Amino acid sequence: MALVEHLEKLRYFRKISQFSSIKSAAQAMGISQAGLSKSLSSLEQAMGVQLIARSQDGLKLTKEGSLLLEATENINREVERVEISIKSLSQALAPKFFRIGMYDSIAVYFFESLRHYLNTSYPNIEIELVVDRSSRLFKLVETAEIDLCFAVGESDSVKKNLQAWTIFEDQFSYFMNPKCSEWVDSKPFIIYPEAKVSADESIEGYFESKKFSSRRMHRVYNFETIKALTELRVGVGVLPNLVAQPLVQTKKLVRVSPKNTAQFFGRHEILMSCKKSFETKHQYFVDDILRLSHGWATK
Repeated sequence: MALVEHLEKLRYFRKISQFSSIKSAAQAMGISQAGLSKSLSSLEQAMGVQLIARSQDGLKLTKEGSLLLEATENINREVERVEISIKSLSQALAPKFFRIGMYDSIAVYFFESLRHYLNTSYPNIEIELVVDRSSRLFKLVETAEIDLCFAVGESDSVKKNLQAWTIFEDQFSYFMNPKCSEWVDSKPFIIYPEAKVSADESIEGYFESKKFSSRRMHRVYNFETIKALTELRVGVGVLPNLVAQPLVQTKKLVRVSPKNTAQFFGRHEILMSCKKSFETKHQYFVDDILRLSHGWATK
């Protein structure tokens, strides 16, 4: 087998060469001694030569091992050079002042990790955050008052001069404080009236079409406030599942099923959006944020 098929094992080989025993190398890397020995044996079989000799004084590189180590060091230096070049390029193409908009729940869960990443990877960047309703955020992007936003919307309905990526999709459910869940059919709904369950229908419109208009409703324009009020036993919170998930996991909220309702309904799509001109000018930067946001969404 060709060496190129075993490049991932060069890192282990390089680490072994720095120690007098495989045991100490394995401990330094935090892996098992058996696993490290297997990696070395596989590499030696692929090369058809012995790379490390064992003696009473410890491990020693063979002539072939010394040649491979020299090549490995050259590879590492080249990778570091390319990494520095790419990082320099991405930093050069990043905006000096970055204005980002986020819907409230997204800001609570994602902004701090994004801010930390940007300050680490792009140390010269200045960041300004705007938290607002989704409809307002898309307008701010369109008028270039902010550069990029994370908001709730339908990718098909985004304006043509904007670029949009779906970060994740969710649905709505009903939640209550577990201590009063037996009152599910007598408590009022707590809803975000303008939140969309489809491209053409809001939550308020959905409830009206389902003939729930006679039921008492608290209208709240912030999902984080709906969560807090639901936990305080004010009523039945109508929330996206991912927004409610942290409180469900800690048993502060429980999913419930009011009479004549579907437990899961609607579509809650989180988008990342920016003007196409901004993406063209800062492509590496936008791709980097998109990669990070997909990682956040799948946690």
